[in-house]
Amino acid sequence: MTHAEDDLARAARRVGDAIPRLAREVIDDYAAGAPRFAEAGMPEHLSRESTHTVRTILRVGVAAMTDPDPPRQTAVREVIERSADRVAEGLPLGEYLRCWHIAFEHFAAVVRAEIDDDTRAWPVVERTRTIFDAMLRAVADAYDLAGRDLAAASSGHDAEIIRALFSGAGWTFEDPGAIPERPLVVLVHVGAAPGEDAPSPLTRSTARLRKVRLLRAHLVRELADLWLIDLDDTSGRLLLRTPPPDPERLLADLARIGGAPVTIAAEPATGVDDLPRASALAAEALAAAVHHGRGGQWVTMADVAVEHHLSHDSASRPLLLERCRGMLEREELLSTLRSFVAHDLDRRATARDLFVHPNTVDNRLARIKTLTGLDVHSTRDLVTLVIAALSDDSDGQEAVIWSQSPTGSPVLPDA
Repeated sequence: MTHAEDDLARAARRVGDAIPRLAREVIDDYAAGAPRFAEAGMPEHLSRESTHTVRTILRVGVAAMTDPDPPRQTAVREVIERSADRVAEGLPLGEYLRCWHIAFEHFAAVVRAEIDDDTRAWPVVERTRTIFDAMLRAVADAYDLAGRDLAAASSGHDAEIIRALFSGAGWTFEDPGAIPERPLVVLVHVGAAPGEDAPSPLTRSTARLRKVRLLRAHLVRELADLWLIDLDDTSGRLLLRTPPPDPERLLADLARIGGAPVTIAAEPATGVDDLPRASALAAEALAAAVHHGRGGQWVTMADVAVEHHLSHDSASRPLLLERCRGMLEREELLSTLRSFVAHDLDRRATARDLFVHPNTVDNRLARIKTLTGLDVHSTRDLVTLVIAALSDDSDGQEAVIWSQSPTGSPVLPDA
């Protein structure tokens, strides 16, 4: 390393050490020039998240001081995810970009001060400006896309098409060539996010709206073969041209971004005319997954076939329910049995799942035997208990997840 390169590396380290202070100054400068924050100031959550975003882009700038092509894809991805929040809050693109420009101005000023030689500082500043601009273009494109998608979602256009296709009513498409040959039905169940149980109606409404917009923006961005989407705060209906490459990662990202567990059921259709059948099967698979402890997963009917079969009505069902009534009336016993079965009769894994001591699991299983006369260690008794547990629909969850359309096809609640 030459003397000049060593000096530059030291300067980059000093600028890096100053990033926390720089990020705060950038946000303060931005907020001072924003009319929307003139009276009440910037909300705490927005200040915190925006400062985090600025730190992310400044770190890439520091890396660009010594590397002409620093890694930045992860940073861009993170910033794009956070920018969906700003879209959801109605921040204009121009206002969002103003914060980026302020960040670069502060960064460039610190770089010039640390290098203290215009002839050496100028190439560094220009190189970092090129990196900043490339990142900014990618983020601005995503911001614009999120805004346009938000407007499209408000129109309800996709919801009407999906409703027609799932009901079998058909649809007149302006561009028949856009219809996938073998569409994939994807039904979504979304749990509650932080803030949705707040005392304030405004806080609850804001939390739901924010969750939906974040989830929708991520789905549109990540699903390159997305055809149609209809999403609300508890459920969603999507039609894809091809399955996503990594469903488990998609689910994990959705749960992280939305702050709520997400469960998905998928079913391929042989064509547009087969969508009523595929949507019905996917809806039943989703209901079985959510109702029987498979939440937070990507499932097909094959994955939940046992739960689905055992939870359906039969002439013997009332007898089984009555035999197990003592357990079914005690939620802690019912949830313990379901967890015990889901964890392959492992009492320790069940205890971890329920956040109780293994002895508590043993005591609850013994209580089930006392109330019902059925022993979980007897194969026949266990089968009886499992059938009753999977058949119990007293909480009505399945009715919440999907309902019957006038034509008999299950559809998720409308947005």
